[in-house]
Amino acid sequence: MSTAKDTTTREQKGFQHTAVPINPATSFNQGDLVYWDAGLGIARPATTDAHAATLLGVSDQTNPIPSYSQGLTISSISPRFGDEHIFATTPGETYNYFEKVFLAAAGTDSQTVTTVAGANYVGYVVLPKGVSSIVGAAGVSVAVRVVCRVPGIEVS
Repeated sequence: MSTAKDTTTREQKGFQHTAVPINPATSFNQGDLVYWDAGLGIARPATTDAHAATLLGVSDQTNPIPSYSQGLTISSISPRFGDEHIFATTPGETYNYFEKVFLAAAGTDSQTVTTVAGANYVGYVVLPKGVSSIVGAAGVSVAVRVVCRVPGIEVS
């Protein structure tokens, strides 16, 4: 299970992120990858490679809101894309600059990426100046410029 955290490392200034509806009964964390479920007309946490085909970006909020144990819920989020976000790495994998990354295998959380090619990438690796690669391990993270994929359109 992921934990709620602001994973943004660098934002595109002046870029507007559009609010999209969610099911208030669906639990997810700030920092989770979310996708557009066209059948239900809502954003949902991405948990499979197939979900990345309609990736909206990274959730900017947690639901329910952890406020004084009241269990308050929200009805929309504004997924962030085009920004750089920090994601957990998959142990043993090497992450290179501008390499495409994919949602990690089912059973991991919505904040872990892999270099193992799937059908739908979620973004590109961005490394600090002077760093040529990072090897994934427990507790090691990598910055990713997250893309948005709405039907027929890809924005990064």
